Amino acid sequence: MIAVFHRARRCFGALFFVALSATAVAQVTLPLSPPSSANEASGHVEAEFGQGWERSTSPLVRVSPDGALVQLPGLSKLSGPVSRLLVNGSREWSTDGPLQFSATAVSEVRWSPTARDLDLAFATADFAARWSFGSGSFGVSPSHMILGVAGKSFRTTDSVRIDWTHTSGEGDLWSIRVEPARYRHSSAFVDLNADVLAVSGNKRWKLTDMGLDKLEFAWGVRRERNRQGYADLSNRGAHASLEAVWPFVGAQWSATLLLQLTRFDAAGPDGLPARRDRFLSTDLTAEWPLSKTSFVRVNLSNAINHATPSLYENHHRTIEISVGAHW
Repeated sequence: MIAVFHRARRCFGALFFVALSATAVAQVTLPLSPPSSANEASGHVEAEFGQGWERSTSPLVRVSPDGALVQLPGLSKLSGPVSRLLVNGSREWSTDGPLQFSATAVSEVRWSPTARDLDLAFATADFAARWSFGSGSFGVSPSHMILGVAGKSFRTTDSVRIDWTHTSGEGDLWSIRVEPARYRHSSAFVDLNADVLAVSGNKRWKLTDMGLDKLEFAWGVRRERNRQGYADLSNRGAHASLEAVWPFVGAQWSATLLLQLTRFDAAGPDGLPARRDRFLSTDLTAEWPLSKTSFVRVNLSNAINHATPSLYENHHRTIEISVGAHW
């Protein structure tokens, strides 16, 4: 278990960032936009390239000659320029009845020429079927994700999302989702294999009279059970987030606040207390249109994980400028 901890801890900061950039914490399922006529397909493709700077800090830790974890004074610091390439596409198909189908694929790669441990890559693919019932819809979507950290394979996730979404003519929306998933890891991290069950939801308001294009509250609870029987790696958690979107000086602005709490089931190795995490992140984005199909975007994010024991604490900061286009 000590070896697993020593190799896996550097992945935690990257996983927190995945939660922000890939919306792994609060994924919103929207009803499909119907094509113009029955049995017609429609599609969407988007590409984005960004250049930024990332900085990650965590406590200094070493393994003593007798195999115990020892925390040293000071911080381990990792920083450097990071490039990012994101490509995603979706396809939707209608039928003569209330049933619609869609397929979505997303791929993102981050790389740093000076700090290899900041490298991250993930790809997801899912297929969804959705039945419409008046102003509501029921959806089922199996999904597959692969994740690599620091140039090495880390995790594969298979899941099935079941959701109910209700919309109103004013643009308001609420949704609730249930998603069982299975985590599989590369051989170096096989002790982290787990089964996960998550329940989440969100409520969206369109408040144009208050100058907001969108105000959205999201929440979720989850249970993760380690498949190797390690109680100190099994955990339960909850999260809540609030996002606001508004126009200002020709740009579309968005601000997000996310709080996530995680509690592990048992004490860790070497008499360490049971782990407790309190993860807080803030994100501010401004997007200016360059044309009908292209944009430039500026993003600032700050994520802090307060943990007991403090071995798992992490502070991740990012600033990025990106350009993108959609078709």
